[in-house]
Amino acid sequence: MNQFKDALSCFEHLLTHHANNLTSGLLQLQLSDEQFIIEVKQLINAHTSNDQSSLFNDLLHGQLNLLTNDHQLLQLQGGEISHFRLEQLIGYGGMGAVYLATRNDGQLNQKVAIKLFYPSIVQLHGQKHVLQEAQYLAKLSHPNIASVLDVGKCSIGTYIIIQYIAGDILINYAKNLSQKARLEVFQKVCDAVEYAHQNRVIHADLKPSNILVDNNGEPKLVDFGVARSSSMNHEIPLHNAYIKALSHEFASPEQLAGESLTTQADIYSLGRILEKLLIQPISTELQEIINKSLAPLPQQRFASADTLKQNIAAYLAHRPLLWFKHSKTYILGKFIRRSPLTAALITSTIAFLGVACISLFLYQDEQKQAAKQQYELLNFYQNLLISSTPLAPQGAKLSVSALLLAGVEQVMQSQLSPKNQQSVLLTVAQSLYLHGNFTAALDILALCDSSIDMQILKIKSLIKLNQQQKARILWQKLSQQNPQNSNIKLLGWLTKDSYLAGDIKQIKIAFQNSDASELKLELLIHIFTHRDNHPILSRQLILDNENTTATSASQKAWQSLMKSSLLIEDNQIDQAIKLLDSTLKNAANNYHPLHCELAKLNHFAANLYAQAGAQLAQEQALNKAMFIYQQLLPNFEHELSTVLYEQYQYYLKERDYLQANNFLNKQLLHCSTSDQKCMKARYESTMLGLSLRKYSQTLKNAELWLANGTQQSSQYYDITLAKYTAQYEQNTLNKTALFDIDLTQLSKQQQVQWLELVIKTNMFNTLTSQQMQQLIVYAKSNSPLAFELIATINKLNNNPHTQWLAQLEKQNHISHSTKNQFSPARDINAISETKRVSSITAPKHASQLKIGSEFTIEWDSKRLIGNTISVLVNHTVNYKVNSFDDFNNLKKIDWHPAATNLKNTGTAQIDPYHFMANGTNRFKLMLISDLGYWSLSDGFFSIASGKTVDNGLEHFLLKDKLVTTIITPKALDIYPVGQQKTITWNANKLYGQTVAMYVLHDDSRGIGDKQQVDLNIVNNRRWYQFAEELPNTGEFNLDPALFNGRGNNYKILIVSDLGYWSVSDKRFSVVNPL
Repeated sequence: MNQFKDALSCFEHLLTHHANNLTSGLLQLQLSDEQFIIEVKQLINAHTSNDQSSLFNDLLHGQLNLLTNDHQLLQLQGGEISHFRLEQLIGYGGMGAVYLATRNDGQLNQKVAIKLFYPSIVQLHGQKHVLQEAQYLAKLSHPNIASVLDVGKCSIGTYIIIQYIAGDILINYAKNLSQKARLEVFQKVCDAVEYAHQNRVIHADLKPSNILVDNNGEPKLVDFGVARSSSMNHEIPLHNAYIKALSHEFASPEQLAGESLTTQADIYSLGRILEKLLIQPISTELQEIINKSLAPLPQQRFASADTLKQNIAAYLAHRPLLWFKHSKTYILGKFIRRSPLTAALITSTIAFLGVACISLFLYQDEQKQAAKQQYELLNFYQNLLISSTPLAPQGAKLSVSALLLAGVEQVMQSQLSPKNQQSVLLTVAQSLYLHGNFTAALDILALCDSSIDMQILKIKSLIKLNQQQKARILWQKLSQQNPQNSNIKLLGWLTKDSYLAGDIKQIKIAFQNSDASELKLELLIHIFTHRDNHPILSRQLILDNENTTATSASQKAWQSLMKSSLLIEDNQIDQAIKLLDSTLKNAANNYHPLHCELAKLNHFAANLYAQAGAQLAQEQALNKAMFIYQQLLPNFEHELSTVLYEQYQYYLKERDYLQANNFLNKQLLHCSTSDQKCMKARYESTMLGLSLRKYSQTLKNAELWLANGTQQSSQYYDITLAKYTAQYEQNTLNKTALFDIDLTQLSKQQQVQWLELVIKTNMFNTLTSQQMQQLIVYAKSNSPLAFELIATINKLNNNPHTQWLAQLEKQNHISHSTKNQFSPARDINAISETKRVSSITAPKHASQLKIGSEFTIEWDSKRLIGNTISVLVNHTVNYKVNSFDDFNNLKKIDWHPAATNLKNTGTAQIDPYHFMANGTNRFKLMLISDLGYWSLSDGFFSIASGKTVDNGLEHFLLKDKLVTTIITPKALDIYPVGQQKTITWNANKLYGQTVAMYVLHDDSRGIGDKQQVDLNIVNNRRWYQFAEELPNTGEFNLDPALFNGRGNNYKILIVSDLGYWSVSDKRFSVVNPL
């Protein structure tokens, strides 16, 4: 006999453990069933013959005829799903079959496509996860993505109902298109992919055959069969076969290497599609766009599908691709080709101005001097615009800021008159301010005179850099020099961070008296974006100015955000979200994709989305703002830091701790060491790193915090204890350092943490009598500390502190008979986060345990403090990736107690049968000591079903003793492992005193049911006996783990001691717990 339920599960085992030589791996299994071996060899041959063109889709196609359940999906024409009739099979591949279906309920005349997943795929990956991914796709709504109309499951299997696209695949449709038309269609494909990415969905199998073009010429992305959610792409362990469900020609290198999915995988696939789509030969620029998309390293490709689209648009519009080339010849050539009339006009204008300037020299001296200045400026700007900047590094894109700074260098080296020099400097400073380079603007303003315009710009730049005090001092000086200037009065309010109720009237007057609309808008936005300090003032000013006519796109956008804020305050949530959506959409159309104002709008909109409870929109807006700010570095570093911190808070709230940690660490890269906000972030990174067991991160941030923090801070001892805990886990802790801590300064919780560290480091028995007396005093008002002391004194061997036990029990009203009621096997909530230790060494990640074969659990007993331990295994297997990192989620997982009160010797042998579950790479062990210290095994291990013996059947069956008596399980029933289920039968028909029970471990085809059972087939199937000599009561309660397997092909056979026997109806399923 063999340990595999069918040929597919055996083949999956070979892919996992013998990928380099499947045939050799098969021989090592020493299987005895020749027919079974033939089926597995056919799968291996199918894999080998199809490997050149596809990694898994074609493999499953090659094995399709061998998998009866899958093959049945190709024979459903005329059947019904939901209220649709399956009319025609229109395609099938590695994931399932697709049918054209028509609605048959008489309500609508509608055609749809229905995709049914192969049962083998659902079995490999879990039905819940397949449905979960389908539901993510159902949320996508884009004109270039085929809509998912419904998802569900029925007796046939798991299905998705999709919009039916009557059209042709992209490559065929494009045959008669020009190069330009092909690129325009491709841009729409990029739009669809970008939309999917923004909604956290990665297609992961983009290829021409998955892009259909409808009768209106609109491309549609279809077949997200192997798509993954970018926020859940590690939600459950993936089977190798599913990971390989990719088209070889279009898959990225990192996908082929089995690495985790990112959006960059889709960028690579888009590059391959573009390469196939275009008419050859292609221009150098198009080839460079393709090459960048196909870069071997993900970070070398375009940052997003939208960026790829923008580069295609730039090519079509004859705009320069500055990342490719930025020579003045290339840039000017592109400009001339893009706008030949404008270029000619500029040339003639320059010539005209030259002639005009020369003619002016013929007039009076004053006119000659003016002409000279105009000529100087004209010549200067001409030279600046056609020269490449020396400040741009070789190969870097030419930024506006770099060009402007190069202009400053040329100003200082030029022979411009002082007046012209000041004019150019002010223009450059204003431009740098608008582009967000406030520091550079200030540097240039330092070279300027002290005109009012330059002073106002300097104050605004200081405010943008959060240097309010400097701005206030400069404003006060400027205000004294110009007491009647209404614009300067208005500017004064911009230098303040908080306002009093009495300020409202004065600000209103300042608004009415000023004619500087842009300055008024900046003040209103400043008040609005700092409205937590003064919400009443903010609301009143917004209401007073809501009918003011906006004169620019920026004003319109901010007015819309302000109105959205008011709608949220008035609980008009739906209207507010619609207005926010339309505002950001209009802003995306009005601004350059990398404009700083677009980032600011998205950033503030994210806060409003959060108030409205629109988490997905909040996340998308934050991502957009982050992306823009990243592209504009080193400008807007403060803003980027703020956005990254808000993303950390977003994911922390969502309990996605790995993502939260990622963004928090990114934010710290943009922090100054001593900045208070960054000190707060560093504290949080220290504690989060400790929680996630990222000890190097904990130590790094703890050291930086301690180097800049103060001992008077309430966080000082949190950081110190976190540092010592991380050092303990890395075996670098100087144990005596624990006794340098002043216990009088610790909070109650910190006192317990300190004691736990003393116990973990085996220093408890070395505590002096004076130290114990001090702890006894603290324990009087600190119950958790008292409990810890009592339990430790009771449990630790050779403890010199037993003399204190009676005093502790008396002062805390704890009797000796009720001491240490801790029972982790009964109450997982009894464990605490601070008592986790690294201890388990076996099982390791990917260990293979087998029911019926004893396994040795190994751990470091010195770290797992206590005398006895309990062994628990998770019975929740469809968990999120961070469930074991999140302590609260960890306690919500269903933990099954497999053994209790084992001696804490460091090893224990156990039959995995006691884990009451099986499956591949799904399980962790938790060991908990009687003192509450606990440890989790690394990674995930597997539990395999045991072998059956002698075909399982130990009874001789006669045809005339077959009876119909089994009531449950019924056809298609589901029996989850770990839950009590019942087998029932009519004991009056099954004559006898006792019964034996078997479960089928083989193919159920041909066996039959009720009175139509083929005895010959029954005798030649593999049966596994799981119970014998049971009283013939008609009912048996059990945990389905007794069936020693999982799948959807099970039948029950019951045999009485008098030889009467019965087989259950149809087949039922055994599944792992959810």
